[in-house]
Amino acid sequence: MFALAGLVVACLKIWLIQQTPQWLDTPLDAMKYQLHAEAMAAHWQGETVNSVRYGLDGLWELRGIRDWLPSSTLAYSTVLGTHEWVYAAYLAVWAWITPDWSTWAVYSNAALAALFPAGAFGIARGLGATTKVAALAGTLTLLDPSAAVNGAWLLKDTLACWCLIVVIWGTLAILRQPRIGLVVLFGGALGVLGAVRFLGVAAVVLAIVVLLPALLVRRRYLASSSLLTACLCGMFLFPALYSFPAAGTGTVLARPIVAVQTIISGQADTLEASRKADMASSAVDGTTVDWLARLSESPPKALATAVARTLFAPYPWVALTGGLSFHNGIELYYLGVVLWIFCLPGIFWAIGKAMRHPSFPYVFIGLVMMASLTAYVVFLGEWSTRQRVFMLPVFFALAAVGWADLVERLTRRKAGNGS
Repeated sequence: MFALAGLVVACLKIWLIQQTPQWLDTPLDAMKYQLHAEAMAAHWQGETVNSVRYGLDGLWELRGIRDWLPSSTLAYSTVLGTHEWVYAAYLAVWAWITPDWSTWAVYSNAALAALFPAGAFGIARGLGATTKVAALAGTLTLLDPSAAVNGAWLLKDTLACWCLIVVIWGTLAILRQPRIGLVVLFGGALGVLGAVRFLGVAAVVLAIVVLLPALLVRRRYLASSSLLTACLCGMFLFPALYSFPAAGTGTVLARPIVAVQTIISGQADTLEASRKADMASSAVDGTTVDWLARLSESPPKALATAVARTLFAPYPWVALTGGLSFHNGIELYYLGVVLWIFCLPGIFWAIGKAMRHPSFPYVFIGLVMMASLTAYVVFLGEWSTRQRVFMLPVFFALAAVGWADLVERLTRRKAGNGS
């Protein structure tokens, strides 16, 4: 039910967003994905692709190669200059089969987003919620406009969120009742997630590595072996995608280690380049530079700002105090942030409840969230806007659980005082 409703509502929300003037403020990432998709589609059709025109940084900036030849056997990650190339390839499939491919691709984002309400429902059930409370989680996700804002542009966020929801939902299902189908689904989604948003893979794998010893101590052998097998499948699929269509380097066992080491080294180089603010370096991230500058000037103030932005940004009250420009795409997230702020008490209440009565599902989700929060704060100084939308269905599941328990307690207290 939630999947069908999610599809209809996601299409409607995307259509409405595209009628706004703010939608014309297309993110730079979306324009780059469009260029990369066009380049890959042209390459598949046997054309020579100009690496400068299509922003193929891996060829031009790093290797000085002007043309991507049809006979090239280089990995797509090498050509595009990023290991997160799968969404560009997904768009390229649409560009290959239809001239009006961007419209089809955007509404295929709606098809992916259709899973989010059902995923929030399933995650809430995996946390032990009743059907009624889980339905509240699905309804909150159904109402949320933020995922549709991401989906209205050619951004990888919708596919990344889809993969993450499948992995988290699959993990909770395996903890409840391990099945081979769940292991295959989990492993496949985890491998694709690595080629869309590696942070998600790192957070999930770290959480499971921490969880496995506790599962073994509790003699949950089938659950622990299923999760370990699923992780291994994902971690072997990821380097295969990382090197595709070329053959991976090194032995099969070494490829995951080499791929992860390369990515982490690249992220460390990016952070170091941003720290030095060497504007001549292509590794410099302007957001990271600003954050590190604030942190060096006043650590307490910078951390306070990081907390405020993580909880409330983009600040929706700006629409009331300063009005709307109708030219800034960030304004499209304001309505979603209002819903997010409403959910915060429930989220914190659920976290507090989980800390008092920990269970494997809550610990797993808590570890994933903490790893993601740490990474985003270290690199960007906040976990907000597009990056936070990445995990909103999980947060809405927590909000439903927390609000339901909080309302129940308040009702009991009020009834007790009345008697």
